[in-house]
Amino acid sequence: MLLKLLLGRDCPPIIAKISNDLQRRDLPRAIRPLYQLWLWVQGRLIDHFATLSLPMSEEVMRHMRVGPERLHVVPNPVLDDVDVGSHRKQSRCCRAGRRFVAVGRLERQKNYPAMLRAFAVGARKDDRLTIFGEGSERDALVALAASLDIGDRVDMPGHCPDLGVRLGAYDILLLSSVYEGLPGAVVEALAAGLGVIATRCSVSMADLLDQGALGILTECGDESGFALAIRTLEPGQDLARARRKASHYTLEAAVPAYAALFDHVVAQRQARSRVTRQPFFLRSATSVRPV
Repeated sequence: MLLKLLLGRDCPPIIAKISNDLQRRDLPRAIRPLYQLWLWVQGRLIDHFATLSLPMSEEVMRHMRVGPERLHVVPNPVLDDVDVGSHRKQSRCCRAGRRFVAVGRLERQKNYPAMLRAFAVGARKDDRLTIFGEGSERDALVALAASLDIGDRVDMPGHCPDLGVRLGAYDILLLSSVYEGLPGAVVEALAAGLGVIATRCSVSMADLLDQGALGILTECGDESGFALAIRTLEPGQDLARARRKASHYTLEAAVPAYAALFDHVVAQRQARSRVTRQPFFLRSATSVRPV
């Protein structure tokens, strides 16, 4: 933003990738009007936006007040084509109970306390929950699990560098975040054939879960709804459908989308440059349209 203000028309085109929720329900109500003003200013200064999904583009248009001609959907490259086909689900034979897994930083955004309380209410006696990640809330979460009498069924092994390899050992992914962009862990879970229980932490979630065909969505903060989903969702996924959805978020899909975006922005810049070089009495007759 400062670069745009300093250089004015000489500033090269600026493209911003929008990779998080713009509603930010976590912010204090008194701060939200200032946040919305900040979004509006960004919408005036940034030339073009890359979003992770069509619903996210619609959210950008609404909150940043920009037109669709300044938006490109560029899928988040969570996987590559080989990953989509190589994530394997392990057999459930010879083990009791369901295996739940969660992935992410142990911070307030992820709302793990709500997840643990819901698990304590909704899980069956042989179910287990593994939470991969590190963060400032680790000690508090360990203490909460103990106070809920589920400490012996909740594992917190820390950061997981090989998530795709390990996901096959689990049945259902849990996501309790207050806000997200387009969670990569959900994409990897779909590629591995896991069921998903998630909050509506992003406008992208319903599309990512194929309008409920690939998982259960609950409202943010609805612990009873999350617990009910934990109680009722059985292991098993429409693997072909889940992998088709995961295949939208690969490196092979993202690279040509980024190339198209850059070509579009360069063409727009060149078109404007041609117009400004014309005599002023001819400019009004020139129509500059997005490529």
